[in-house]
Amino acid sequence: MNKARRFEIDNAGRLFSSVTTSRRRPRFRFIAVLTEEVEPAVLAGALNATMRRFPYFDVVLKNGFFWHFLEEAQQKITLQHDALENFQTLTPQGPLLHVGYEGRKINVEMAHVLSDGFGAVTLLKTLLIQYYRQKGVDVPFTHGALDVHETPCPEEYEDSYKKYSRRRLKPLRPEPRAFRPESRQGGPARLSGEVAIATGIMSAGAVLAKARTYRASVTEYLTAVLVQSLVMLQRENKSRRELPVRVSVSANLRKFYPTRTLANFSGFGNVGIDPGAGEYAFAEIVEEVHHQCRLMLSEKSQNAVISQNTAAEKNFLVRTLPLFIKKRMATLVLDKIASGMLSMDLTNMGAIDLPEAIRDKVERFDTMGGNLHFFRIECGMISYRDKLSVSFSRAIDQPFVERRFFDILSGHGISVKLASQQDDMRGGAA
Repeated sequence: MNKARRFEIDNAGRLFSSVTTSRRRPRFRFIAVLTEEVEPAVLAGALNATMRRFPYFDVVLKNGFFWHFLEEAQQKITLQHDALENFQTLTPQGPLLHVGYEGRKINVEMAHVLSDGFGAVTLLKTLLIQYYRQKGVDVPFTHGALDVHETPCPEEYEDSYKKYSRRRLKPLRPEPRAFRPESRQGGPARLSGEVAIATGIMSAGAVLAKARTYRASVTEYLTAVLVQSLVMLQRENKSRRELPVRVSVSANLRKFYPTRTLANFSGFGNVGIDPGAGEYAFAEIVEEVHHQCRLMLSEKSQNAVISQNTAAEKNFLVRTLPLFIKKRMATLVLDKIASGMLSMDLTNMGAIDLPEAIRDKVERFDTMGGNLHFFRIECGMISYRDKLSVSFSRAIDQPFVERRFFDILSGHGISVKLASQQDDMRGGAA
């Protein structure tokens, strides 16, 4: 019997694996909404061919004495019929990747220990192209997809954090406690047993045009809208003391370095305002967010963060601690320290493109986070052609944030249509 192949976990993946339990499962979802019903038999065949190209995603999480590691799964990923109202069960003992379908939707859910959004989108693009090739469409493996006939190379699963960190830096100063949207006057919001998902669809061109009026990028403009939504919520709660509002904005570090990795390689910048300083006009919030993003999401600032993180991993004491102690320490740091510094997070995957042969066969993409033990509400954005999809996933009982977010956009003259899950299943327009 051949020995199962092993893969090392990247620096960010080590943290995600350390806090993963049967109840806490850092993960995310990408959905492709097609213009026609999915053909399950064809998609199943496409999935088999695609997964042979991504062996480092067809793995399970294993415990070593000092670190976790990934091992080739004995039971391969198979296509599932989904109920998309909730996230799928990705347990530490089972598959770390789920691929399913429902109606016109193809759903890819991935544990964060495997990769970030870039890796998941690469997998989904490859799967879509292979699906249509098996339906007889002449479409090339381009626009970021990988050719399923090629052999995977080691660079695709390398730890680029470790490769590109430059020097050891002093630990960053912890930031003060931030407002959390699940907090409100009279006690915290009731936590829901299931994940609620709300998706708003709008014109990407209209949002870009509005952002340019503030001399900001789309990410900066929408982050400012999210910050204003959180400020409004805190004000309405009539809190005795107004706390800073701080949003963690993700960044794809691949734009800075010549890497081919499909493992995690994302950074982040924590941006926002302190309402205690006074009343902020929306233009002032955009300006603050704009300058903070340009500073914090630069190559040098991001390299400082990844250098600090990789230095901690190389620390002799950390390396020699048994895994069960590392897991307790990581959970303590995230729950007691890091989570209090941030209000929520925002991920903008930017614009997705596909080969011309299948461009009209996909209506839109959606993305949403499922790391809802750390953040009780998360925001994911992705655009395709002129459709910008903004999804909120939450584990609290009321749409406190997303309602205000979409209302602000409507007030700015941007038409927002809430996506109907049932229409997507029946094949109607979104």
